[in-house]
Amino acid sequence: MLPETAGIVPGTVSPAPIGEPFTFFAGFAAEDQTRSRLELDPSAASVLWTAGDSFRCLFGFTGNNASVATFSTSSDGTPQAAFTTYRSLTGSEFYCFYPDYSKWGKNSDGDHIFGINLPFKQHAKAGGIEEGLNRAFAYADGLSGSPENPLVFYNMLSLLKFRMDGAIASQVREITFIGSASVAGDFVIKNVDGVPTVCPEIYFNGSEQSSKVILSGDFKADTDYYIALKPGQLTSFRMEFSDGAGRSTLKQSSKALTLERSRIKDFGTIHLGNEFVSDDSGFYGAVKYMSATEGTKPVTIVVIPEGFTKEELSTYEQLAHDGLEALFDTEPYKTYRNRFNVYILKVPSTESGASVTDGNGSITKTVLTHFNARWGQNTYGDMTADQDAVFSFVQEFCPDIVQGIHTIEEVPIMMIINDARYGGICSLFSNGRGFGMIPHTFNGGGISWSYPSIVPTTDDPLPTPVTNDVLNAYYRWTTQADYDEVGMNNGDWRNTLVHEFGGHCFGRLGDEYWQNETLNYTSSSVSGQNWPVPMSLNLTSTPASAPWKAELLDRLDALTAIDSHYNRIGTFQGGDNYLYGRWRSEKISCMIDNRFYFSAWQRYLITKRIFTLSGDLDRFSFESWLAKDVTADPVRDLDSETTHRIREHRTYTPVGPLPPPVLTEVRQDNYERSLKKKSEPK
Repeated sequence: MLPETAGIVPGTVSPAPIGEPFTFFAGFAAEDQTRSRLELDPSAASVLWTAGDSFRCLFGFTGNNASVATFSTSSDGTPQAAFTTYRSLTGSEFYCFYPDYSKWGKNSDGDHIFGINLPFKQHAKAGGIEEGLNRAFAYADGLSGSPENPLVFYNMLSLLKFRMDGAIASQVREITFIGSASVAGDFVIKNVDGVPTVCPEIYFNGSEQSSKVILSGDFKADTDYYIALKPGQLTSFRMEFSDGAGRSTLKQSSKALTLERSRIKDFGTIHLGNEFVSDDSGFYGAVKYMSATEGTKPVTIVVIPEGFTKEELSTYEQLAHDGLEALFDTEPYKTYRNRFNVYILKVPSTESGASVTDGNGSITKTVLTHFNARWGQNTYGDMTADQDAVFSFVQEFCPDIVQGIHTIEEVPIMMIINDARYGGICSLFSNGRGFGMIPHTFNGGGISWSYPSIVPTTDDPLPTPVTNDVLNAYYRWTTQADYDEVGMNNGDWRNTLVHEFGGHCFGRLGDEYWQNETLNYTSSSVSGQNWPVPMSLNLTSTPASAPWKAELLDRLDALTAIDSHYNRIGTFQGGDNYLYGRWRSEKISCMIDNRFYFSAWQRYLITKRIFTLSGDLDRFSFESWLAKDVTADPVRDLDSETTHRIREHRTYTPVGPLPPPVLTEVRQDNYERSLKKKSEPK
């Protein structure tokens, strides 16, 4: 998701008229440098201009138009060079770019901003970087022809320095650096006191970004190489070394990496070992997206791909980042994100997509995928995958399970599916196992969800016996005032992810919606609440003794005095797919229309589960939860700018609610047998 483009006024350029030749001098600021030709000694990297170097200069600003001129040099191997132009120079502001810029405009504050492009395909050069690859910027309020008053260039990029050893180092032909955020492509800078400052919150329309950079060439062992990267923050990264014949080896890091402008990150020597791994080995690695810094032990979740071919795995990783960003931008996951280890596991499928069924479980079109995901072409109630394959894969390759930190029962699984059909479902087990299936619906296009079309007229239990006449007497059509009160949620597949994974799979929450135009009723207890790992504690069949009574209802006056948003708490009839006989704690939440908002009681339950999985349940209390609770609903409460950021689509396809989670009781003898099998040596 690109940041905001609103408020940018694009600028145009015109060539400055031909004039008398003008020569001035240009050098570089005294800082760790990354441009243009590196001359290395044991302590520093000097930057030298190269004969034929040129840069572009914008000046003579009038409204939204500027004049442009090119300056060139014949100097070679010098830190300060003479540059000449044959254009007339006017104005008092000169913005210079080596080797060029892509766009310019003005932001909402009237500042000049400039688009820069860094190629994601780069060519290796022993001991340096490709000529013209780096980007540099200079600003002046006037140009001088005196060498004592040169134009000072500042570098815009960061360099990653490394060398390789091992028997296969000289066989490497391609190195791919993949970060948790954009590291190449388009970005925007503005001038701050003569220094180029990256503006990560702004992009021009049509901008493209890449989370990877590919460095290709004939590499040698024990030789310094550099990769040019955009400045920014990475939560994790990895490097893949390939021999160009389909074999590769992977080096990854879960450490955060700060890429600073005009600074060199020295990775030292990377040890590659003695052999590559063939791509047909199946498993492609575990990328650590997030590392826990709090808790007795980490809370671990994993992401797995379904229906992504080998060539599409980079797309999967970007989708995984987008989905995880949405999850950890939603409370209470946002507040407690430092307690999580998150792994993105990679494994290719033979074909793209997922199998198609007749809507009743029988496959009508087979797509060869790793976990055999399938559901109906126009329905999604029979959505499923091979659960044994899912759990076996994660049990074998999740680092925290392999190291004995957690069992498979303690690691919720997020499956992202390379299929544009609408869908989403969660499979949950009494012993704690669970995985949520989330397709990339409409290829990321807009989706809208709404409140059910009928509502009960009472939050009291229905009079008995509950006859058809009673059902008909206690409902009404939802009014516009009802819709206005709860709001309309617009979003995309990431909202499905937060509902299916954040709500069902991790939070163990039940659905709180009911069916449109269906007068259904139940008097049964809520399924799963008595499991070893309870399910659906956000619902009740006995409103007088609701699970949230002691913590919330009995303290409602005090809570409302703290934050008026707590006045949304109550006991409201409807939920678990029933219009009558089920009660929930708030009128609207993620478990109804997939908004990025969990109710107060849901936030409490999710937080308690976080502390349980991190081994710190003895440190959890209502008071500790309340002290950090964040109550805002982005649909009803956040300002227009934030809401616009969340709702970035212009058109939305209305869809209905997804099917409830599939609940499975696990027999204890089968459970113990599976544990024994897990402990046996391979």
